[in-house]
Amino acid sequence: MSSFKVPVVQLKIEPHYGADNLEIAKVGGFSSVVLKGQFKTGDYAVYIPEDSVLPGWLLDKMSLKGKLAGKDKNRVKPVRLRGEISQGLIYPTTSIDGQIGIETYGAAISGIQLGDDVARLLEIEKYEPPIPVALAGEVTNLGWKYTVNFDVENIKSQPDLFKQGDMVYVTEKLHGTCVQYGLIPDSMLLEGNDELQYVQGGYVFAASKGLGGKGLVFKNNDKNTKNLYMRILHEHNIEEKLVKLRNAMNIFNEPVYIIGEIFGKGVQDLHYGREKPDFRVFDIAIGSRPQQFVSSLDAIHLCRMIGLEYVPILYTGVYHEGLKDIYVEGKKDSLSDSHVREGVVIRESKTREGLERRMVKMINSDYLFRKGATEYN
Repeated sequence: MSSFKVPVVQLKIEPHYGADNLEIAKVGGFSSVVLKGQFKTGDYAVYIPEDSVLPGWLLDKMSLKGKLAGKDKNRVKPVRLRGEISQGLIYPTTSIDGQIGIETYGAAISGIQLGDDVARLLEIEKYEPPIPVALAGEVTNLGWKYTVNFDVENIKSQPDLFKQGDMVYVTEKLHGTCVQYGLIPDSMLLEGNDELQYVQGGYVFAASKGLGGKGLVFKNNDKNTKNLYMRILHEHNIEEKLVKLRNAMNIFNEPVYIIGEIFGKGVQDLHYGREKPDFRVFDIAIGSRPQQFVSSLDAIHLCRMIGLEYVPILYTGVYHEGLKDIYVEGKKDSLSDSHVREGVVIRESKTREGLERRMVKMINSDYLFRKGATEYN
């Protein structure tokens, strides 16, 4: 699962071959362009990732006032600097009595450890894009145990997650909005819930990625008629598909979930040739949080059984480092071949009992720098 962190890291410095006064600081698989001589390999520093929002005092301290992205010029986005992609900023640490320290607003704090998340100390927040009207709606608190907390880490954060020869599925990452649909047995909601739709022994819900992570779901009422997640629920008969899924898996005393992407015209800037929103599944899960995700192969099979389409499968086979060149960089989308591909998601082919599944995303650099970009959750 992906989470927002501003960690203390140890740097590896490499030359920048396009500029004499610049170097590249490596943090895992991420690169950040820095001034030559500012850091050396082995230095401790703070890595401020993209989509960070910086406070005014930190902008001043880093001489970045008016230089970042967003209407307030305080948001970190990837940039190209003399031909090199720079993702994130590097903030230096200090040494205080032989310990790692960081300069915060008005004070220096010591005793910082490698790997510590210092977002709160530096007053750095994660950027949350404004919610379009079509994605907003009335919500109710279903409870965090009945919804899925879901996100995908960038492979640059976990460059060694997969080894050469691991069996994987590679699917296209569609640029839309993530949605989760669930069917909760009525035996688990003893008091019932008249704000959700009831079908054949259970309650159906719809939630965005962000809301679902908090246990919030959309109400099934007239005020949410135009809500995109609820529209897709009804237009694609997801209620019926959830019942079919429960029956096919022979699971009647645990929740079942369909997780996917809504995309097309009116959702984000990339339309995939769709004149109206469409839907594809990328995961199926069962149980209460933490849910158990079925394998990619089982998810594909179940989608066929219940009449839903899976996200485009680009490759199945052994993992190797050439996957990025073959399926990510410079590629167009596979649904319409009309615009840049966002990237891919790499999943292990089989689930490992008792272990968290391995899954990462690779993002196309052309996607990062496209014009007219929208980034709603």
